[in-house]
Formats: sequence, C-alpha cells, structure tokens
Amino acid sequence: MNDKLDNLKEKMNETVLKDIDFSEESKKKVLRTVYKKHNRKHPLFNSKAKYIVNFSISCILIFGLGYFGLKELNLTSNSKPSLPIPIEEQDQNQRGTKSTSIYTPPEKEEMYEDMSKNEVFAKMLNSIDHFHTARGKFEIFTTYYDQSTSTSIEEFEISTKEQIGGSSVSTDIYPENDDKHINKIIYNNSKLWHLDEARKTFIESDYQLITTQNTFTVEEASSIDPSEIYNAEYRERPPIGTVTLFPYEKATSYLRNENLWDIEKQNEEIADQNTIVLKGTVDQEINKMIPEESFRFWVDKDSGILVQFEAYDSNGEIISYIYPEKLQINSPIDTKVFTPNLEGYSAYNEHNRSLTLTAEEQNQLERMDQGMLVYGEAVKGGYYGTTVESAFVEELSENKHLIIINVNVKNVRDDGEPITPSEFKFELKEEKEDKKYRGEIRSINNPQEVLIQSKDSITFEVSFEVEKLSDEYKFYIESNLDPIPTHWLIDDLGKK
Repeated sequence: MNDKLDNLKEKMNETVLKDIDFSEESKKKVLRTVYKKHNRKHPLFNSKAKYIVNFSISCILIFGLGYFGLKELNLTSNSKPSLPIPIEEQDQNQRGTKSTSIYTPPEKEEMYEDMSKNEVFAKMLNSIDHFHTARGKFEIFTTYYDQSTSTSIEEFEISTKEQIGGSSVSTDIYPENDDKHINKIIYNNSKLWHLDEARKTFIESDYQLITTQNTFTVEEASSIDPSEIYNAEYRERPPIGTVTLFPYEKATSYLRNENLWDIEKQNEEIADQNTIVLKGTVDQEINKMIPEESFRFWVDKDSGILVQFEAYDSNGEIISYIYPEKLQINSPIDTKVFTPNLEGYSAYNEHNRSLTLTAEEQNQLERMDQGMLVYGEAVKGGYYGTTVESAFVEELSENKHLIIINVNVKNVRDDGEPITPSEFKFELKEEKEDKKYRGEIRSINNPQEVLIQSKDSITFEVSFEVEKLSDEYKFYIESNLDPIPTHWLIDDLGKK
C-alpha cells in the first residue's frame, strides 16, 4: 500500500482525473473500490480499523486532488522556498559590497538631549570620529584684520570610514575684478588630485590619511598659545571641508575661554540638522588677529560639524559668516566620485605641457600640500611679505650650536603705515627629537625701534641655540597682526 501511495501523484497524472471534474459521487466510487481491495488483502482487520483506513485514504486523496488543482492553476513551484536573509548579510547589502560603488553608512540619528559646554567643545575638536559621510554646499565669507575680504563657495562629498575618499569643488570669488577661480580636489585612500578648471591641468600625488585615533581634549585645546592655534597639531583631517566638517581651529579660537560664551539654545534646526547654538564674545588675544568682537555657532549635536557661523563687529553687524545651502550627513555616497575623470586635462607645469613628475617635483607638491616653503620662497599677507633667504651654523662649543636664519620682511600694507619686526615671534622645531626652540633677532639691537616704511623691506638674522644639530628643521614665524599660515624647511646647514 505504501508503494501505491508513493507513486500516487504519477499514477493520478496518467489518468483522466486530471481532466475531469472530480465530483462527490466519483470520490465515493473510488473509496468503495479501495475499500474492497483493502478487505481482501487484510481479512483480519475489524470494523474500527476499516474506518481508520477509510479516513486516512480520504485525507490522502483530498490532499492529492488539492495538489493537482493547485498545479493546474500554476500556484505551486518545484523551486526551493526562499529563506530570510541573515541580518549580517542584510547589513552588508545595505552598506554596499565590492560589486557596487554605492556606500551606505549607518543612518544618522539626531540628538536632542541637552549638551554641556565641555561636550560640544570636545565634539567639535573630534568631529572626524562622529560621522561616516557628508555631502554639502557652503558659502564662506571672511573679513580680515586689514578689512580685506574673501568669498568662496565649496561643494563636497566625503566618506571618512570604510570607504575613504572625497571630492570638492571650490569657487573663489574676487568681486574687485569680477573674477572667480574654480579648483577641484579629489582623493581616495591612495591618491590626491588637484584640478585647475581654467587651465585644464591637474596635479597628482600620493595620499594617505594619517589616523591618530587619539581624542583631542578640551584641556589640550585651551592650553594652546593663541599665536600657535593655526600651527598646532590637531586630529587627522581630510583635505576638503576643513572649515565646516573639521572646525578644530575655529573651536579652539572662540571656545577656549568658557567664561566668554554660553549655550544660547539647545535645539535649533538648520539645513535639516538639529544644532546647538553657541553665542559669545571674542577673547582679547584672538581679537588681536581678527576684527571680530562677538560670534555665534550652530553646531550639529550628533557630529560636531559647524553647520553655520556668524561673526559680528562692535556694532553687531555681520562681518564674516559660513552659511549652508545644503548638508546631508551619513547619506549614501557613490565612491566613483573618489577617482577623477582626467579626459581633457594635462599634468601641470609652468607651460601647461603634459609631463611625468620627477622626484623633485613630487617632493615640491608634497611640500605645497603641507604648507611648507624652502629657501627663497615667500608668503604675502595683509601686512608682511616674508621670505627665508638662507641659514647657517655657528659653533659655540662641543655641545652648543647657533642656527642663524636670514629673514627678509617687506611692508605690503595698503594704508601706507609702517610695520616693525619686533611684533614677530620665531620658533624652530626638530621633529625627530620632538624639540622646540625660541628664536631672537640678533642683528638688530632694538627691534621695537625699527620701523619698516611702506614698500620697504629689511633683512635680519634670527638665532636659535641648540644642543645638537639635525638634518632638518621647520621654521615658524608667528604674528598677531597678520598670521602666517605656513613654515619653512631649514636644511643643508653649513658653516658661515
């Protein structure tokens, strides 16, 4: 009987049952036939067993007929049933796999709990830890100490975790001559490209984000000398969105004295982000370098990103600002934008001819990325044009050496007022031994009495006493009136 039931489907498929209406009367005939055969093979079965067998066979027949009917309606399938996708596989599919260029980070969760001063300051100093991707567009307007201004618009896409890379387009606007300059920066975990749209040229260099993984504390930021804020070493920072996404210097400049600012509002929506609003006055030491008297921050509570910024003069008028046109945090991003399309571009040189970069040129580009100059190269601000001309060594004793650096300073002020070299501070860093030295002007007896008139320049010597010589140093000039955002490489030290 078991063999017959096992082959029931095939036998039924070969009969006319497939094509006829199986009525109740037909079912009874079949049951009677099966019943008779059953009794002939098993004469010892009693009545109770007969009823059990009849009931079982009826169930089997009904199931079989139901199956055949469903098959006719194409409601059954020989394929394996689908199984739930494991959670870890779902997460991998949502994040993006090697077969797709779309990277989907964890969803951003807005924070609405109250934050303390210390918490918001610390989050701004370590924003690199608190978001995965960002896409945005900002307008940045800045008024400098000499009342000159600049306007730039930056649009960017960036990923800081798992899929490392970013792309930005910066437009610098020059209203005085109705001109603008467009630059593109694209990078991934191995390469960095600078693209000049006007000249259709590009500069390619190696790139690797150096991760410190060490939280930068509020105490560390507050202890930085005001004149060194833009030279200090903060957390790692990708090369785009530096003012808004990684506002380390701005936080240090404005929030270092917690007595000068307050939390104005715990929750305010700006650019679809929930922000905490900070308001305060500018520290007097910082005010020597910028013309701002007071400020207001709008900081994304979840990430520490500076979403909006306004700075005011003594009359409460806005003189500098950062305004967002759009901002998305932890949204999906196409990693294809992390590699440029260089069709129509050529590698940069002074004649805009294609070339293969030499080792020396590669080194120069790396220095430019780091903001480092060499002998003979100059930097110009609103007050000073500064050049390091040369350097040499004087032996004082077996364990004492005097490093002397020749510095040229030119008065480039537009208002015709004089300048003085006594306003400068000088520092020499030796990174291998982690040594820092303070320098003095030695070729001028009374620097505070020296005035450099408009368009004039002066060269003087700055000396540093060191215990032992190194292969190279980094030389910094600090100015409260006109900060110098670069430094010089001091190497090839010979005796005078």
